[in-house]
Amino acid sequence: MTFDRNDAPRPCATRRALLAALPALVLGGAVRARPAAFPEHRVTLLVPYTAGTAADAVARYIAAKMTSLWNTTVMVENKAGADGVVGTRAVQQAPADGHTVLFTGPPFLYNTDMLDAPPYTPLRDFLPVARCSSAMWLFAAGKNAPFSDLRGLIDLGRRQSDGIAIAVSGSAAMAVATALKAAIGVRFNIVPYTSTSQAITDAAAGHVDAVAAAIAGVAPLVRAGRLNALGVSGPTRSLAVPEIPTLAEAGAPGFGFVSWNAAFVRSGTPDAAIATLAEGLRAVTASADFRDFAREQGVEPAFLGPDAWPAEAAAEQARWSALLREAGLIKPKQG
Repeated sequence: MTFDRNDAPRPCATRRALLAALPALVLGGAVRARPAAFPEHRVTLLVPYTAGTAADAVARYIAAKMTSLWNTTVMVENKAGADGVVGTRAVQQAPADGHTVLFTGPPFLYNTDMLDAPPYTPLRDFLPVARCSSAMWLFAAGKNAPFSDLRGLIDLGRRQSDGIAIAVSGSAAMAVATALKAAIGVRFNIVPYTSTSQAITDAAAGHVDAVAAAIAGVAPLVRAGRLNALGVSGPTRSLAVPEIPTLAEAGAPGFGFVSWNAAFVRSGTPDAAIATLAEGLRAVTASADFRDFAREQGVEPAFLGPDAWPAEAAAEQARWSALLREAGLIKPKQG
């Protein structure tokens, strides 16, 4: 076999070809190594409660604004059941990529304490992204109640042995009513309802002495003269009803409890996705439009990002669990 010297590679030409190809090879490797930008596709805010709740309303507002901000669809999905456990489990089973976000409230942190075999551990299996809003309970008395303000309730409760009948719906409202009972030293007969609207209706009709429920549900009846406001549960007055004092101002010094709505994602979600989600939520909730929307809904802007919200969420978990133990809703574990 003969070998033609003209067929052999030319060293200079080969070197020039390799040098020319090198930038493309390096660039290709860099492109493959770089993580994809977030969001890559549609983002779902999963609300583990029914449509029409405060959490649902806030989530839908945020979803619409973030869709415009990112030019990517952000949608709300409701998956109610077991005080939020059903929807929370759905997020737990979704990919840990930040595209499925749990948008929830305080029950997320404590409802597993009420289960014998909890399916998840809140702050182990999920990462806090941001708190977006807070909400207060408005305590109000029926027009037929023998008191029209908190000091009247306290005076009556200390004179009579029978408890004051107060209607609540949900574990959080029951816990806050229990906390108020302890703060003012008056016995309450806390009457649990499955429907918040029915609890409010029964208080207005005189079937119970008072009700504790979300501001948006109670305020219209107060303004219509069908209920007397006793006070809001927060440490400051509400933007929605600034004319109504806090319970601390009205006769329960130091009292202050709020609910909230916040975003969580599965543990293992990339830091970059969490940072982008948090920044989007911050941008939406910092706007004047959100403040106006919040006032109409009876909630308050209350953003806390991933630098502060994780520690606050842990403190909230301890606080709510203690309240629910006092209310008898969390029982000691057997064995």
